[in-house]
Amino acid sequence: MNIYRISRKADQIVWHQLGRIFNIYLIIELLLLLIRYIPDGLLVLLLGVLSVTITHAYVVTSLKLIDHREQDIRLKDAFVGIFEFVRLFPAYIMRKVSLNVISFLLVIPTILYLASQSGISVGDFLSWVRLIVVDGLENLTYMLDNSFLAESWQVMLSMLVSSVISAILSYGLAMVPYLIERYDVSWNEAMMKSWKMMKGHKRDLLFLQLIYIPRYLIYLIMINFASLLVPATTAFGLAVQLALAIYLPITLWVPHLQVATALFYEELIHQSGPQDSRIFEL
Repeated sequence: MNIYRISRKADQIVWHQLGRIFNIYLIIELLLLLIRYIPDGLLVLLLGVLSVTITHAYVVTSLKLIDHREQDIRLKDAFVGIFEFVRLFPAYIMRKVSLNVISFLLVIPTILYLASQSGISVGDFLSWVRLIVVDGLENLTYMLDNSFLAESWQVMLSMLVSSVISAILSYGLAMVPYLIERYDVSWNEAMMKSWKMMKGHKRDLLFLQLIYIPRYLIYLIMINFASLLVPATTAFGLAVQLALAIYLPITLWVPHLQVATALFYEELIHQSGPQDSRIFEL
């Protein structure tokens, strides 16, 4: 599998069709930004649940682009994750929970042992369990703010090992969104099929994603440079930084990576062979 060819083709597609998908990506980025910064409460809980499927718009638009169905792209595609929430949610949440449970099983024995040695309260322990199972290891703010965890090399080491293993496993389930969009299948069928498709190709997908790291670094440099020129302490500076934080990812790498992943999926389908690729056909 030639990942550089996939990346170049994705760039060509996005270069010609960015005008069609820009507003869709803009809406998604704004919604994600809103969810990220809204104060805690019932609303953020509801939006957090909806955010599980909201990025499915990327999958829908990417598949339309690689299928040469760009004329079918509509602004309403930005809300497909909400309109089809009932259909999409089981696959997305089960993929997320499965990976988080694995993280939990890898980390919790260490935390449980150290907690028993240090007399940590049951409430704190249950908070760690909830954090890992619900949020995974992406959000470690609470855990790192706790001096017991931050100073424990055993916990930090187990988190590192858990993160690496979970990342590897996540590549095995990376094709689930594309399978549930292409075929009328249950979440468990999509997960099993994705795992089978990705066997021997997890490293390829990793390398494909690494191609876009330089663009992400450019984004970080530009954001930091902008923060020096117009500090966020003023309303104007904050507006500039928010605008760049939304605009730059859309123009630099987000749609490019999404289309590249869709092309990667198509390559896997073709490599699977005619018989295997018809497994889910209605």
